[in-house]
Amino acid sequence: MNPKRACKSVRAAFLLFHLLALGFLSLPGPGRLSNRGVWRSRHNQEQFALYSGWLSQVGLELTPREFEQKAWRLTRAFLDLRTKAVRPFELYATTAGFHQSWRMFSNPQTHPAAVQIQLDRGDGYETIFESTSGGTWRSDELTHHRIRKLFGRAARSRRQYLWVRFGEWVKMRIAKDFPDAHKLRLRQLRRDTPAPFSGHSAAAPRIENERVYDLRKSR
Repeated sequence: MNPKRACKSVRAAFLLFHLLALGFLSLPGPGRLSNRGVWRSRHNQEQFALYSGWLSQVGLELTPREFEQKAWRLTRAFLDLRTKAVRPFELYATTAGFHQSWRMFSNPQTHPAAVQIQLDRGDGYETIFESTSGGTWRSDELTHHRIRKLFGRAARSRRQYLWVRFGEWVKMRIAKDFPDAHKLRLRQLRRDTPAPFSGHSAAAPRIENERVYDLRKSR
């Protein structure tokens, strides 16, 4: 066999193998997709209710619970098939170093949360930072992608230790930047996004979490 032709054939076979590896490994995998706790979150339950409502309009009567069960069975079947499809490429991906552990895409948040930092210097509370609209106080730090990840994690869970640690972090910096401050208030606000073409305006945000610190006691 001609060495040049053989080299081209090997290169073409490797390229095909590489493209197949990328394609199969890019398919949505387990993790949050197979986590029943994620499926039972308020956001996803509202999505199931929305989808079952759409199906009922075209004659497919399914309750939100029935829709979820069918979607779960379909997802499990897909994940089982994906596991078999990616098995020949796992070693290659790990050895080559392009195995991606984090998920790139997620469903949109129709009930986004915002973190609000307020300060009382004797004349009532004023907002010095809000994660969805920005603010002037330490914006470089508070808009950093690692802090935004913390806000997202706190919004998706009810683990209070996240708020405790963040509150201590903020309190230390407030004491330095505002030595005359009386109180610090941290809030998590939840807003409902109106459905497209509904004609409804956004309702006032709900306060889901609130922590107040008396800064005078810590001085």
